[in-house]
Amino acid sequence: MTGNYALKDGLARLKAEFAERLPGRLDEIELAKKAFADASGDAQIAALKNLAGLAHQLTGSAGTFGYSDLGSAARALSDRSEKILESPASLDIGAVAQIVDLTNRLMASAGNAAPSSPGPHRKSGGRGRAATRVLRGRHIFPQR
Repeated sequence: MTGNYALKDGLARLKAEFAERLPGRLDEIELAKKAFADASGDAQIAALKNLAGLAHQLTGSAGTFGYSDLGSAARALSDRSEKILESPASLDIGAVAQIVDLTNRLMASAGNAAPSSPGPHRKSGGRGRAATRVLRGRHIFPQR
């Protein structure tokens, strides 16, 4: 049972760190959105790659710690961004508007962000080994 308590304590600590770091991560996403919307050409593609990466990171960590609405909004932004990046010629005024709108939705969902339950959520349904790998690998919170 001691290992189970240690895992729960570790997850609780990581969840608290996530909540503490969330405002800074949201600021990064807002700045990335502005850089994307203000750029053109290759600079806009680079800005979209950055925005997609930030959204992708938030997708996993938000879902892991029970912020399902925030995770869903981040996933929608990440998925649409990746689709555009697969075919950069599709980056027109309509695509820019979609990315800005999806980013705004993510920010709105963050304003209502609260964990939906006390435990971690993983699409695989597992809390055992997968959650432990996340704890050991600490890839939820990459060092910058």
